[in-house]
Amino acid sequence: MVRETISKRVLSALKTYHLTHVQSFKSFYAFMLKFTAIETGFEHCRKIFNEADTDKTNSIDFFGLKACLAKAGLPADEDTLLDVFEVADVTHFNKLSFKEFIVCLVVLYLLKGKSIIKKVVQDDHCVIHAFDLVLNAYLLLDQNLDGSIDRSEAVRAMTPTEEKGGSEMDAAFSKIFEDMDCDHSGRVSFEEFVFAVEQWTMLDDEDEGADDQAH
Repeated sequence: MVRETISKRVLSALKTYHLTHVQSFKSFYAFMLKFTAIETGFEHCRKIFNEADTDKTNSIDFFGLKACLAKAGLPADEDTLLDVFEVADVTHFNKLSFKEFIVCLVVLYLLKGKSIIKKVVQDDHCVIHAFDLVLNAYLLLDQNLDGSIDRSEAVRAMTPTEEKGGSEMDAAFSKIFEDMDCDHSGRVSFEEFVFAVEQWTMLDDEDEGADDQAH
């Protein structure tokens, strides 16, 4: 029920965003060219995550998230924050990794606007720019704005108009879709898409996490 309720709010916010913002991308390739800018914006959120990660486990629980946002001066809205936490917990471990923390911030940005990012991070312009790029890319793929991306939508958006496709291209697109479809449901939710973008843009972070676990 929580996911259904918050998903409806996210979908409504996405539709509003679509109506009030100029779309940045005409192709998925154009979005890929922005990966460095997106990674830079994401990295500017790491300081506050590290501060919230008081036990140094590379994760924060709900109370850690609540505390770090309260420290930033955000008004308490525990019900909304709990809903967003559960949606951002893509891996269902009841804790947020850094990547899931970014999902949480993107969802909060979508629901609450720029003011929340301005309070949470120092270089808010860089972060807001990254979040806007991600939102625009999602809207490129979710062409009918129903709150999720299916395989046919993804392939249409990713295929250049001058290309006819082919087995190799189809295989590449299938791999990209599988990367996005974290729960293997055949559809990609907004939060799954954001999580996948981080997988694509922050490979070094993933390697570092593996190294930390090894130690």
